[in-house]
Amino acid sequence: LLTCEGLMGLGALALTVNAVMPHPSVLVILLATAFMQACDAFHRPTMDALTQTLVEPHEYAAIGALGALRGGVGSILGPALGGILMAKAGAAATYAIDFGSFVFAVATIASMRKLTPAPPESGHGHLRAIADGMSVRYMIPRSVEE
Repeated sequence: LLTCEGLMGLGALALTVNAVMPHPSVLVILLATAFMQACDAFHRPTMDALTQTLVEPHEYAAIGALGALRGGVGSILGPALGGILMAKAGAAATYAIDFGSFVFAVATIASMRKLTPAPPESGHGHLRAIADGMSVRYMIPRSVEE
């Protein structure tokens, strides 16, 4: 999680530096965006798993609702605020603010206590836990070997 936030911050820094150049490169924008999205592909599942680790199972529905609200509001307000910032402050300032948000996130995550993953409950190991999860996810019937 910390690594992903740091790497996405570097992507935002690359966008900031590119924006202050006399002739910003579209290729840098595309590559930095692709890099940040690749990092987010690792970041998002980790963040979701962390949320489930921090709350009690009876709170999952409430956390799910808050997550949906956050996603909905963020998908509307994020681009709107970004557009206003771009129009009023310019691309470099907008990217610099984005970089600052990643610095804040890295500092916040670094200050959290480390969580150790719980061992699989079944006692069969990680590969069996993955198979169990996949069988539930895709509703694949499998034989139970006890």
